[in-house]
Amino acid sequence: MQNQPDERVLYLSAEINNDSVGDICKQILAFNEADRKGMEKFRNYAINPIELHVQSFGGSVYDMWALIDIIEASNTPIITYCNGYCMSAAAFIFLAGHIRCMYKHSTIMLHQMSCWNVGKINDLVIEQKQLDEMHKIGIKYIKKHTKLGKDFFKKYDSNKEDIYFDAKKALKAGICDQIVERTSWREVLLEQLAEEQEKDSAIGGLDDE
Repeated sequence: MQNQPDERVLYLSAEINNDSVGDICKQILAFNEADRKGMEKFRNYAINPIELHVQSFGGSVYDMWALIDIIEASNTPIITYCNGYCMSAAAFIFLAGHIRCMYKHSTIMLHQMSCWNVGKINDLVIEQKQLDEMHKIGIKYIKKHTKLGKDFFKKYDSNKEDIYFDAKKALKAGICDQIVERTSWREVLLEQLAEEQEKDSAIGGLDDE
């Protein structure tokens, strides 16, 4: 039994929030359940990976971690793609992919986690402690999923600036696993189309006679 690949292409092209992340999590869990049942029922059941295309400026850190946990716990392999840009929380989600691909003009941006809070002093103190803890978790996460060195983490940990990576820099830094290029089947398809056009032209010439 073979799944249809186009059923497993997901898009996250909005702000990272409860709504956008909730839909993606639901679909990933459904695919995992379908694969579990398929493997139990069919001896030759073939699992197709899930493709998650991410194009977002970021959003909620808590919703970000919710999706990351679902991706990392997925038994069905998930390939993440950076479409154009993955920034802030979206970059973290991209890093969670079991295989991570970038298009050649895509950009990854990483920076310190931020928040806007108002309230009583005690509440703000507690919130600051939580933010500090999330910052530490974020650093561990980046270290685990990349090959970035001390210079990056000094900049990430000490400064407030945004840090950008194009596809080539991201590949070198271990942020992505490969840069998407056109594949050989495209050339085969173009050749087939050219042959069909030649056949149509030849038939047209015979009709004119």
